[in-house]
Formats: sequence, C-alpha cells, structure tokens
Amino acid sequence: MTTELSTTISAEQLAELKALNPQGDSFQRINVPRLGMLAKDLTKETGTGKSKKIEVIQPAGAFYIERETTNEDGERVWEKEFIDGETIDVLVAFNRKQLSMWDDGAKVFTNSPIYDEDTQVIPLWEGGKEIAKATPKDLQEMYPALTAKGKPTSKLKEVKILYVIYKDEVYQMNLSQSSKYEFLTYVKVVHPSTVVTVIGSKEQTHGSNTYNVMTFKNAGTVNTEQYEAIKSTATMIKEAIEAEKAYYAKFDTNVPVTVSIEEDWSPDAVKGLQSGSPEF
Repeated sequence: MTTELSTTISAEQLAELKALNPQGDSFQRINVPRLGMLAKDLTKETGTGKSKKIEVIQPAGAFYIERETTNEDGERVWEKEFIDGETIDVLVAFNRKQLSMWDDGAKVFTNSPIYDEDTQVIPLWEGGKEIAKATPKDLQEMYPALTAKGKPTSKLKEVKILYVIYKDEVYQMNLSQSSKYEFLTYVKVVHPSTVVTVIGSKEQTHGSNTYNVMTFKNAGTVNTEQYEAIKSTATMIKEAIEAEKAYYAKFDTNVPVTVSIEEDWSPDAVKGLQSGSPEF
C-alpha cells in the first residue's frame, strides 16, 4: 500500500476526516468576557486624618468589560476596562441561572455552577469545595431567611445570567437581585431577544444603603443582521450546554443530557426570535 496521493483532497474533506475521528473526550466550556456595571462609586482614599480625601475614580452606574487573563505569577485575574457613556445597546441572546451567596463575616463565597433547569441536581461549592448536591430549591432551603416583610426566602440567591452581544462580541452579564427584578419586569412587556435593549441605571435606596441598579429599555425591533447574530449566538450556547451535559452524564446519571429549551428559528425574524429563544 502506498501513501502517495494521486489527487489533492479539499479542506472540506480534511475537516470531514477529522470529524469522523475526534481526538480526546471533552467539551468546550462557555467562556466569554464579562459585561457589568458599578453599583456604587469606585473611590480612592488619599492622605490621613484631617487631610484625608476620597476621590471618585468611576461613578456608580459606570459600565465595564472584564477579560480573563493571568498575572506575572500565573494567577487568574480579571482586567477591567470602563465604557464611556451612561447607557449601552445590547442584543440579549440567551439566559441561564446560578445560585450564589457571600458571607461577609466568614469571607467565604458559596455558589453553584451555571444551570438551566430547576429540576437539575447541581453541586454547591463553599470556598471552592463541594458541600452539597441537590436541586436549586433544596439547596436554597439550606439557607433560610426572612424578607423585611417577614416572608420566607433564602440567603442563597438565584442570579440571572444573560449572554448579550455588545459591539459584535458576546459577553456574560450577571444581574444582581435588584437588577434581576428590573429585567424580569422588562420581559413582561417584550421578549428581549426580539429587540435592541438599552441598558442604563438608576439610583435606588434600601434602608440606609444607596446603590445603582440596571434599567432596561426597548429601542426597537432587531434587523435582519441582528437577528442572525442572536440566532447564531443562542445556537452556539445551546450546543455547548448540551455537550457539557452529555459529558458529565457519563459520570453522574443525575445530570440531564438534553436541554428542554426548544428553538424553532423561522424565516420571519421577529416571529422566529419569539418562538425560538429561551423563556426568560
């Protein structure tokens, strides 16, 4: 048998051969830059005593981008870049969930992985170590609390995770509780994947605590180009989720293999986005 080729095969044929014989057994985790907003002024203290001054470096409501990198010691760090202007225009492509809680006394962060379905059995980590595994509701019941009006709640909060397109790049946005409620109010009147969303901020006071929360405004129906960008981003994220679940399902039968989100992208942009995007 000879290894000499009588004809040259195409790049598409080479890609087909590679696909038929995949190397390794893994998946590509969703890893995109973060898009966020300052809830409080970013300040810097100078001087001491009577000469002590507090300088506002960035005001509350300022938007920023964080990109993951490594420092000189090889440690994972996030570099922050602030965005000019009081608002940003984004396309909302996908949404997910995560449980999180910060214990200020113990200086410990408790969180779950990002998930999609309330029926999933997910791990809970405290300081990076797994401490429990259950459905989101059962995990939240481990940390009972009461609202200001005496209603039962949980210290372990559900965070809304948005995947948005800003200036042609995909970002992850983690909405705080107050910003999450602003978003949930917004989606009651419009499906966010069918419009351009203007995100701004407003000041809010809770007791003695004053901070900024995000606001969401409909800037009009998406055009054909924006429709294609939302569609391809949502499809990419869904495929990554399915691949991750399939990978872990081989080791833990509690992890569902399929995603219950049904997508049916029609030629009509608005109708397609309304029927195809995940429920918010």
